[in-house]
Amino acid sequence: GIHGAGYPTTHTYGMATALVSPTKADYTFAGWFTNRYGSGNAITSLSATGYTANITLYAKWQKTFYLVNDGTGYEISEGAATLTGAIVIPSTYNGLPVISIKNHGFSFCTGITSITIPSGVLNIGDFAFSNCSKLTSIVIPSSIISLGNYCFNECTSLASQALSALVIQLSAVRQSGTIRQTTAWCMRTNGQ
Repeated sequence: GIHGAGYPTTHTYGMATALVSPTKADYTFAGWFTNRYGSGNAITSLSATGYTANITLYAKWQKTFYLVNDGTGYEISEGAATLTGAIVIPSTYNGLPVISIKNHGFSFCTGITSITIPSGVLNIGDFAFSNCSKLTSIVIPSSIISLGNYCFNECTSLASQALSALVIQLSAVRQSGTIRQTTAWCMRTNGQ
């Protein structure tokens, strides 16, 4: 990752050390850990007297953007289930369009309340938003040509009017012959 001035490289006993979040292209920083690959204990700060011996911390990274379609677009995945509130998927990344939402890309992001998918996204992967239990509304563009299986499974807070609007929108797109996959795309949402 990238870090610069202000990032600690040592911790002095008797002084608290703030841990800063680094950045890395195409990745989301998911925290500092005591063991490699995001295992061990998560460390959010180093207290003044909490550590009396050397400690090495490892950054955990979650891949967010994947170059796809022979390098002409990106597929997005949240990476770690930490998003909350209203989410707007970007239409571009690094100058290329975001064209797909990865299988399981946002599954179990239980804090998401609404999702806006931009025009230009063509595919929503299998289980892409499954178990987003606080999701109440979603905006899907007419550019969608493929819906993954169970992509909204267990979205138990999806309001019936949002679900009805989604069904009408997707039915219209399906009738135009452009949706390639719709099997069980909306199982068990709001008791439906």
